[in-house]
Amino acid sequence: MIRSEAEKLKFAVIKSTESLKKEFNDQSAEIDATIEKIGNIRSGVFQPMSEQPVMRTLLLILGFAGILAEEFLMIFGQ
Repeated sequence: MIRSEAEKLKFAVIKSTESLKKEFNDQSAEIDATIEKIGNIRSGVFQPMSEQPVMRTLLLILGFAGILAEEFLMIFGQ
């Protein structure tokens, strides 16, 4: 939910920055660089889910639980 709102805001900022290019033709290169910097933000809420600390922790715990369940079944299974 927060990520989708942040993506919408990021898109709106890029659109408004692109509209500035029409007004400030002489600074077009700087505006393009700014748009590229905004588009390349991949930290905080823009990180992929697999790189979020909470998700990494959950994957680690679930992986460990799976290994324990497998070992339990190997020892106490038929």
